[in-house]
Amino acid sequence: MFNGQLKISNRAAVNGGLTALMVIGIKHYYSVANADELQWLLYPLVLLLELLSPLSFEPLANGEWLDREHHIRIVKACAGGNFFIISLLGYLWLLPDRLHPLGRIVSALMAAWLTTLCANSLRIVFSVYAGDALSDALSLSAEDSHRLIGILSYFLSICLQLSLDRHCDWYASMVIAALLYLTVTLLMPLLRGWVDGRNTLNLAYAVWVFAIPAGLLALAYGVKNGGLAVRAAGLFRKHFLSVSVIVTPENSGARLMDAPESASKHVKTRRPAGKGPKPTGIGCYH
Repeated sequence: MFNGQLKISNRAAVNGGLTALMVIGIKHYYSVANADELQWLLYPLVLLLELLSPLSFEPLANGEWLDREHHIRIVKACAGGNFFIISLLGYLWLLPDRLHPLGRIVSALMAAWLTTLCANSLRIVFSVYAGDALSDALSLSAEDSHRLIGILSYFLSICLQLSLDRHCDWYASMVIAALLYLTVTLLMPLLRGWVDGRNTLNLAYAVWVFAIPAGLLALAYGVKNGGLAVRAAGLFRKHFLSVSVIVTPENSGARLMDAPESASKHVKTRRPAGKGPKPTGIGCYH
């Protein structure tokens, strides 16, 4: 038994160490890479965008892509490097530890790559075709509208991904998604700025990145508690109707059709102690 626990602990330590090294390496690679070195994300993204929409891109000399008709340029920031890391961490959370460490990492990398392409393509399509309408509706600048669509697309995508975890309910999955999202987008840049002695994190960006997931979590918490309240109200209403009609000498002759239909089926009568059938439900005797 002790050997089995030791093996599990060793495997968890190996998985944790490999994950930390991989995340730090990918984060550093993405920060120094140019668009030409990120074609493993940009080129499939362009193909998917052309498949899902009327957009048509042509390559530029610096590794970027341009749609001249719609004036859209796919640049390094469109690669979704941060979301790729978040999605990777999410799949490593979902995949069981009992898998071989290398196979587990390869599976998570492939799944995160596909998820990043899908989330990125939807984000860009929404930005192109709904960005102006969102700006007008919410009185936002084009930059803030683009930022809002991006944060919503990425955060909701990671929430959907983590909802695959059968051991967590939907709200717990949202909390884990928010922790992963804020760790990669806010905490890691802050730590890197502290180590380097310079802070490159934009304050407006930080406010948006924190406020949107926090607001969605608050909304989800209200919906969750509201759902419980609705069920509680339903039980209370059912119980209230089941005991609301009391047979007394004054109303024993009253017609049951004057009471609600549900109440006519559940009439509370007195039963001598220790005699008669036992109750099978609240206010119901069979």
